[in-house]
Amino acid sequence: MPLLHRLALIAVASVVAVGCGHATKVRPTPAGQVEASFEFGGPIGQVEGYNLPLPLSTAGASYGLSDRVDAFANVHLTPAVFGVLGVDAGGDWMPLPEQGPWPAVNLTGRAYLFTDFRAARPYLEVDATVSKLLGEHFLTYVSAQSMLQFGGGTPLFGLALGEELELGRWGLQLEARWYQPGYDTVNLPTYWWSIGGTGSFGMMLGVRHRFGGP
Repeated sequence: MPLLHRLALIAVASVVAVGCGHATKVRPTPAGQVEASFEFGGPIGQVEGYNLPLPLSTAGASYGLSDRVDAFANVHLTPAVFGVLGVDAGGDWMPLPEQGPWPAVNLTGRAYLFTDFRAARPYLEVDATVSKLLGEHFLTYVSAQSMLQFGGGTPLFGLALGEELELGRWGLQLEARWYQPGYDTVNLPTYWWSIGGTGSFGMMLGVRHRFGGP
């Protein structure tokens, strides 16, 4: 494979992996239901004087195996523009459901693969999310993410705070995320919005719709 082509694949895969392209999966899809999702956003950087979110986007679906466990798969739409196929698959497990004043705890495992069919870049992500449903419609959550780069590189980390509006079978999600907290981004070529000069700040939008069940 030409060196330039390999470097392009590594760059695209790394940028998408850092940005992730996903809003947090707050809780498993209920048993017997299918949930379709579309997510858009990413870290905010300055492009020709304009502050814009890196336009990462994904589309996918999940299926509830039980009320505490689901399985999902997604396609990453942004890498396709560069001729790279990006997919991920995994599942959620909620060891602690919401009870009275106590919030729910959800764990998400996700395996990524980015390939141009001549080389590939795999990643593994693990998230932990704490959430509380306020009233019947407002699902507030905080989350921590970690990602392993099997192709080389140090582990990646992120923190998120968000709100999901529950409207029957529809869910609308808005999330603020801090990518790579503690990493000095002041002297990088791209000017990223950061918190205290470290990491990058970004926003994610998500839309979900559930099918099946009562």
